[in-house]
Amino acid sequence: MRKVFTSPRLENVEAVAALLQDAGIQVKVSEARSYRGSRRSSFSYRESEDAGPQPAVWIIHAEDQPRGRQLLREAGLLDSSRAGESSYVPLSVLERDKDAQAAGKRSRAMRIKLGLLAAILVVIGLMVLTTRKPDAPATVAAAAPPVENPMPTIVPQSTEDLDSYRVDVPSALAKLLIEEKLAARAPEQACIAIDGKDPSPQFMQALQPVAGTAVFVASRCPGEGAWDIDVHDYMTDGSGSGSVHLMLDLDDAQLLEVEREGERWRVLRER
Repeated sequence: MRKVFTSPRLENVEAVAALLQDAGIQVKVSEARSYRGSRRSSFSYRESEDAGPQPAVWIIHAEDQPRGRQLLREAGLLDSSRAGESSYVPLSVLERDKDAQAAGKRSRAMRIKLGLLAAILVVIGLMVLTTRKPDAPATVAAAAPPVENPMPTIVPQSTEDLDSYRVDVPSALAKLLIEEKLAARAPEQACIAIDGKDPSPQFMQALQPVAGTAVFVASRCPGEGAWDIDVHDYMTDGSGSGSVHLMLDLDDAQLLEVEREGERWRVLRER
């Protein structure tokens, strides 16, 4: 027995069965009872999707199968042979095949979802790896020729604390401190050093000591009796304020907190 036609409407199934019977072919209509209460006025294709097995026409004798299918083709009711509907097997086996096909579709859909998820994870991993930039190789800077007014050299004091760092004492700050100390003491001779080195000739020319005080760079100090002044180790965090050491001879060392306002400096306090 082979199924040759199926429809959710019982009228269609009965019409096909009558067509085959008129041609002398013995047929059987399956699932006819469950659809007898759903004729015409109350029929709905949407409801029939969940109503269970649909009515179908089965050809009882195998030798009538080719002639029956030819009649259906001529009537425009059968386009081509489909696996399952033309199989010469019991109806229960065909229903099990449909369940297996549905399970296979669900399994393929799940495999597709898992494959897409794996592809997304791979793309995310590649993005993370590509955003990591290797450390730039250290480059050796070429030695620059000496200039008259070099930029202050920043020297970090330690690798653990980089909030404050030492730079060359600004000329304006050194001039302010030296002139204040000279005015307060008024020595006959004073030997000036900045960061332990001789100030530039321009700095010495701009310096304004009190009357009667002769000033020298440290390397040309006359010797005994001259008053030594050394401004050194200016520490700052780059905000315009910091601290500076002031050495007056060898017996008076001071640590001053200073602040810059525009181009002018002022002493906040002595530590």
